[in-house]
Amino acid sequence: MKQVPLKQGETMLYAVAQRRAGAVTLLTWKKDRSVSVSARETEITLVESGYEHLEKTFTSPHDLKPALREACRREFPRSNRLYVAQDT
Repeated sequence: MKQVPLKQGETMLYAVAQRRAGAVTLLTWKKDRSVSVSARETEITLVESGYEHLEKTFTSPHDLKPALREACRREFPRSNRLYVAQDT
């Protein structure tokens, strides 16, 4: 796992949604909170774990973007660097 800035991590999550393949998870330094996006051909899933435990499904990346930004603000309020775990 490598560390990246929060903004770059959000961009990586959105890129997975646009490609509609793979999965990416962002984790805090203590690894107790996370936001992950996994995408298949027909659906994109956003999973939030930490303060809130939510799972949302979207059909287009455009619909995902506001929810993704809100989830990152809620789960990483003071974090500026996050760990990234990628699955292909």
